[in-house]
Amino acid sequence: MFGKGGGPLSQWIKEFCELVFIQTLQAFIYAIVISFIVTILQKDTGLSKDDHNTAVGIISVVALTAIFKLEDMLRKVFGFGPTKADHGNAIASLAKWGFAMQMGKSVLDNGKKIIGRSKANIWSSC
Repeated sequence: MFGKGGGPLSQWIKEFCELVFIQTLQAFIYAIVISFIVTILQKDTGLSKDDHNTAVGIISVVALTAIFKLEDMLRKVFGFGPTKADHGNAIASLAKWGFAMQMGKSVLDNGKKIIGRSKANIWSSC
């Protein structure tokens, strides 16, 4: 019906099912990480309040960034490849957007430089 390759619809359905499955696993892992962080917040470690908050903050950042690595590991375990909605693509897209904004800023800054130079030339000729 769809030919040898399966066609775009079957590819979309396959990626959609993979994403739904992976997002279910992400929610499960996220719940475990959040319960771990909440448990650490409630424990009395004997540290001062500021030191305890700093330590919990560092542990929280490390635990939450580990979710991406766990997702990659789960993809490999279940044999899923990267998709168009992969977080790596999103990070690369944000980097490209940031680079474009930086270039745009320097282009818009050229107008100020040109006007500033022309004003300086006008005043120096007087």
